[in-house]
Order: sequence, then C-alpha cells, then structure tokens
Amino acid sequence: LDLAANENVIVKSGAWFAYNDAKIGQGRENAKNYLKDSRLSSVGVCDIGAMAGFSSRYTFIYEFKNIVGMTPSEYRSSLVSNNMPHA
Repeated sequence: LDLAANENVIVKSGAWFAYNDAKIGQGRENAKNYLKDSRLSSVGVCDIGAMAGFSSRYTFIYEFKNIVGMTPSEYRSSLVSNNMPHA
C-alpha cells in the first residue's frame, strides 16, 4: 500500500469536492437571482437551471431544495405570492 499515492488522491479528491461545492453554490445563487428577475418570469425552471450552469435538471432541483428548503418552482411561487420586489 503506497500511502503517499493514496494521500495524493485524497487531497485531489478533496480539492475537487471543494471546487464542486463552490460551483454548485454559485450556480444556486445565480439561479435564485434568475428566479427573482421578473424579466425571466416566462423562462422555465429547467432552463433557469441550465442558465445557472447545472447540466441536469435533477441535480439542479435536488441541490436547490437541499439548501433553500424548497424546489425552484416553489421558490419562484413564494416570490410572487409574497409580492417581493424583483430584480
């Protein structure tokens, strides 16, 4: 067992996960801003996910709900029902 080689893989894996988490976080924030933007109200939620950098609608919906606590559609509806100002 080559610990140095395994440690290198672990470090690289950790860096990838950190990068991926940051990328997902930025995508989620972009998606929230797009969903708030009244000029994009006719753009579908899956298209918003793609615009935010998510390659899969399932990943987008899962990651969004995991952090925000509601699906992107629910989030958009809550903005409309609360009459929150849009971008």
